[in-house]
Amino acid sequence: NLFVGGSGVGLARIETVATVLGGVTVGVNGTLAGSGRVNSGSGITVQAGGTVSPGTSPGTLTLLPSLTLDGGSNYLVEIAGLASHDRVVSGSISANGTITVVLDGYAPAGGNSFDIADGAILGAPIFDFTGAVLGAGQAWDTSNFLVDGTIRVTGGMGSAYDVWADGFGLVGGKMDDDDNDGDSNLLEF
Repeated sequence: NLFVGGSGVGLARIETVATVLGGVTVGVNGTLAGSGRVNSGSGITVQAGGTVSPGTSPGTLTLLPSLTLDGGSNYLVEIAGLASHDRVVSGSISANGTITVVLDGYAPAGGNSFDIADGAILGAPIFDFTGAVLGAGQAWDTSNFLVDGTIRVTGGMGSAYDVWADGFGLVGGKMDDDDNDGDSNLLEF
C-alpha cells in the first residue's frame, strides 16, 4: 500500500510507471501528480483534503484500475490550450469531490471542449471555476462530464467558424474531422 499525505509522503510525482500491489490512498495535504501511470492492486482513493493533479503543466495521469474522488477531495485541472490540458484516465472514476479548473494564460472560445477524464464515470462532482473566468457571454457547461468526461465553453462572441462548429456540436478543431468523412471541419465550413 502507498499512503500520500497526512503522516506519509506529502507529494508523489509519477512520471513513468509505478506498480503498487495494494491500494493507493491520497490523504489530507497529499498530492498525487505527474504524467505517468499508477497500476494499483485495489485502486486509487483520494480522500477529503487530498489532491490529484495530472501533469507538470499540463499532462495525463493514468490511474488503474479505478480512481475514487471522495467528498472533499480535489482534482486540479489546468487548461493551457485547446489541445493542452490535464486529464485523468482510469477504468472507472467515482467523482464525488471538487474538480477545480484553472486557465493557464488561455482564453477559450465558445464551443471549445476539453476531455478531462476518460473512464466509466459516475458520481456528483462539484466544479470550481474561480480560476477559469471566461469572456463576456461565455459559460462553462459540465452537462456531459458524467457521459464522456468533457467540459465545454458555451456562448461568447467566437469567430464565424466557432459559431458554426458550436451549432453542430463539433468538439474537434478546425483541422479535425468530427464526422469522419475525410474532410476537415474547416473545409466543411
